[in-house]
Amino acid sequence: MQKVTLTLGAESLEFSLPDGADILSMKEAAPLPHPAEAIEDALRNPIGSPSLDEIIAAKLQQNPNSTAAIVISDNTRPVPYKGESGILWPIIDRLLSQGIPSNRILVLVA
Repeated sequence: MQKVTLTLGAESLEFSLPDGADILSMKEAAPLPHPAEAIEDALRNPIGSPSLDEIIAAKLQQNPNSTAAIVISDNTRPVPYKGESGILWPIIDRLLSQGIPSNRILVLVA
């Protein structure tokens, strides 16, 4: 048996796996040199999808009273939501600038 330690926040969990079991992991990602620019570029030029602006405009054309829900993870995930490098405000800003009022934007933290 091989011992594996899984770190979950401030806690660690140790368990045993059979010999020969494949253990897959990811290398830690390097920080982006210009995160705000990368976020803007991703929102303007997503892979395999219309831009967020196009999606919002199409939804508002179908229903001018559309609402929006943004689902984000809680602080146990290493995702930057606030500050200049955050991903939440650029999304909210696009919704507001396209004409969705703040009282029709819901942010769910899950």
